[in-house]
Amino acid sequence: MTRLSLRYLYPLSACLLLALVPVVVHSYLNVRIEDCKAAARVFVQQSTPASESSRKRDAWMREQFEAFQWREGSFVKGGQRFDFSILRSYDAKRLYHRPENYFADRAFVRERGMEWVATDSGAVPLHRVYYDDPSGAVLVAYLLVYRSSPVTNPYWAQLRAAPVELFSGRTPMTLFLIRAHGAPGTLRVMENVGREWLLSSLGDYRSACSH
Repeated sequence: MTRLSLRYLYPLSACLLLALVPVVVHSYLNVRIEDCKAAARVFVQQSTPASESSRKRDAWMREQFEAFQWREGSFVKGGQRFDFSILRSYDAKRLYHRPENYFADRAFVRERGMEWVATDSGAVPLHRVYYDDPSGAVLVAYLLVYRSSPVTNPYWAQLRAAPVELFSGRTPMTLFLIRAHGAPGTLRVMENVGREWLLSSLGDYRSACSH
């Protein structure tokens, strides 16, 4: 049996040690980075779910999305009801891979696209889903935030962050999703309300996370 030359021992040991770091960080220590420590005060219901239905919803959120923080609600504006969901998860793919399929009960998706909304701090990318529904107008729009910034392409965002997170640990992604179903001809009005809510939610997020 040929012995390994000692001159290769140190370089090989260094390579093996470097490869071991991500294994320890992600498999053994499961290091997770909280990039918004004040988010719980703004977005998350921290109390234990009181009702059986709330407990089941919490279990579903954790199982389906690995959501460690989440919040859902609704509001009425102009006689129209809007429902929203806010989730945070360290398994980003579970949030950005067609989240509308889990929250919007509309099967006939015509297309998916991006809408850029101008703000004082720059253009914000909103993800849009368009439906063919003869019974009325359907609004589904959502915003993804990763490493404190709105995300256009979540796959690319994760690839860019991978070299850093490989050694530092994972950063959560946040999903803001709003949906509504109205009478025919009301889509434009619903879109305006949806944009307003998403931008307001982003503003709340930035305000909470900047402290």
